[in-house]
Amino acid sequence: MSRLRAPDLLALLAAAALLGCGPSAPPDDPTDVAHGRDDEAIDREPTERADLRALGPTARFSDLAGAARQLDDLRDQESDRGCLLARGWRLEADLAVAVRPLPTPPDDLDARLAEDPGPVTVLSRWGAYGSGDPSHLSSSSVTATLPPRREPAVLWVVTDQGVYVRSTEGAATANGPRGAEEAASALGDPAAVGALFVTAEAGVSLERLSEVLSRIPSALAGRIGLAVTLAEGTRLPAPPAPEPPRDDAHCPDGLPSLPEDAPVGQLRPQAIVGSLGPLRQAAASCVSAAEGAGAGGGRVSLAIRIGPDGLVQEACAVEDSTDDATLRACLARAARTTAFPAPDPSGSVDVQLPLALVPPESQRQRPLCAD
Repeated sequence: MSRLRAPDLLALLAAAALLGCGPSAPPDDPTDVAHGRDDEAIDREPTERADLRALGPTARFSDLAGAARQLDDLRDQESDRGCLLARGWRLEADLAVAVRPLPTPPDDLDARLAEDPGPVTVLSRWGAYGSGDPSHLSSSSVTATLPPRREPAVLWVVTDQGVYVRSTEGAATANGPRGAEEAASALGDPAAVGALFVTAEAGVSLERLSEVLSRIPSALAGRIGLAVTLAEGTRLPAPPAPEPPRDDAHCPDGLPSLPEDAPVGQLRPQAIVGSLGPLRQAAASCVSAAEGAGAGGGRVSLAIRIGPDGLVQEACAVEDSTDDATLRACLARAARTTAFPAPDPSGSVDVQLPLALVPPESQRQRPLCAD
């Protein structure tokens, strides 16, 4: 049976409305019908939810944190805009709140920071950056960053006095507030920074916050997040216990040897490369769906055994820079569904395929949206 398209369905509904046993009786009150439903029906109609991400031109950091808290409560965290904040102001970020409910930003942080050079702790989706010492400043991430969690994380705290620079690696050598340009210079080589989180006092305007965000090097895209400072003395969670080893698609020693009497086939390199389109697409899907360290991409080398019929008999990861067992399993499954030409001469063919995995552009969040 063919599937009805929307226009066909509308046509059938219109035709059905015209069919009947004769003219219907006129309504008692044509005015009520023309204007819609009665008051009770209107009261029963659900109201449209406000756009929580639209913060407005006078919004402050407390407004941003409040919107993020509500969106997180509603489990409406996802965004594919690929940036944190749009002018106007609008919270466009993909959210990843580490502490629920998300706390309200403090009104003042200068006195606290003057006495606390660090090191700091930042809680994130991928675990805690820093030692977790509750005697020092701690923050909770609000927005998503790419894995893996790599030290050190740098924390910028924006107050009415300037930008304080703190690190999870040790105490700050310059304890006081700086200008945004000076804070950016203090970062040094972006490649040496695991992640950069930016937080602020409650009353900091988003105009001021955007000025600070605009100084962040583009090389840190995907490793930038907004955060909220936790109250003094907040008890931080203990580090999770290491997971027990499990069977996955990891084979650092390669595929098992073929039986001595098994025939060895041949496939031209062009035939192998020409068959990899579906595997490349599936690999991109595996990275997009990853929730562990593999979401940040990396390099994985797959060992694949192609049987005499061109179907994959075995597949596993010989090398994996992501160390993400779930991603490896996804890639191995994708490889096993890949079809190749039948080897000629007939037999098994072992190949090793290096894959460079890159996260979707939308997950490499920039500080500010282009528009």
